[in-house]
Amino acid sequence: MVAYGDSHAGHLFPGLTYLQNERTFRYKLIAWSSCPPFSDIVPNELEYCRKQQTAVEEELTRLRPDIVVISAFWYEYKRIERLSQMLQFFQRIGVRRVVVLGAVPYWPEPPQALLYKTMRLDPLHRIPDRLPVFYPEGFKFDKELKMITTAQGATFVSVHDVFCNEEGCVVRSGDTARDIFQVDLTHFSAAGSWYLISHIADEIFNGISKSEAARK
Repeated sequence: MVAYGDSHAGHLFPGLTYLQNERTFRYKLIAWSSCPPFSDIVPNELEYCRKQQTAVEEELTRLRPDIVVISAFWYEYKRIERLSQMLQFFQRIGVRRVVVLGAVPYWPEPPQALLYKTMRLDPLHRIPDRLPVFYPEGFKFDKELKMITTAQGATFVSVHDVFCNEEGCVVRSGDTARDIFQVDLTHFSAAGSWYLISHIADEIFNGISKSEAARK
């Protein structure tokens, strides 16, 4: 398996590591770092980014993983339609299953601060499990992502549906600081990474046998 993307692919690492206690598979993180495919590259960096992208494509072709999970801070990018080209590339090199993760909860302040403020305002000083003050526009890209993904025969997974409902988005699994799901405005902690991966593992591995996952 390959996790491909920006730092929002990187924060899947703890959850995937925990999942190896339940499933046998290998995985590798490949980041697009300073040359994101969904942004326009400034002219003086064009040649550098072309070389970097060629190197990444050569590595992916060499690995030819059975599964690729694409994750990114979609709110940051202006050319999401280029996802189609990326998915077509994975099809050409023989990737059997491509999973695109939607946007994550995006907060105006770190959840730690929001939880503290909510507790202070509550007469009983209760700490909620969910917060309703996320940026709803952070999820506005999910519809387009799903449309592009399904049109190319890949799988779209809504992160919103894992964490959020009409009451808000769940932000913690326990009573300690380590149990809070996000460490800043968007990135998952180890607890949040595992919460996500544990809920979507079946969708990631659907149709891929254990022996195939272990091999690639």
